Amino acid sequence: MLSTTESILTLRDCAALLRRSTYAVARLVRDGKFPAPLPMGPGCRRWLRADIEKWLAQHSAANAAPRDPLTSILERAVAMAGEGPVKQALQRLLAGDPPL
Repeated sequence: MLSTTESILTLRDCAALLRRSTYAVARLVRDGKFPAPLPMGPGCRRWLRADIEKWLAQHSAANAAPRDPLTSILERAVAMAGEGPVKQALQRLLAGDPPL
């Protein structure tokens, strides 16, 4: 079992767990995409390890769905194609319809 000090994380600890910068974690918090810290005193904010591990599990599961590499390539090609028949053909391929 974790001691109390091991179950409370700093911003730097959270950044290390997420493999992101402290700035990126602070931005996620600001945007409401990451658990808000608990106020521990003036200018002192901390996170509960359990909250962060739960958040990581939810986001790891959401990102774990395998993606077809061809779909990624077609999406990029559609985004880069100018308006016209090439873009229309790529969109049909992406939708699963045969090109004309």
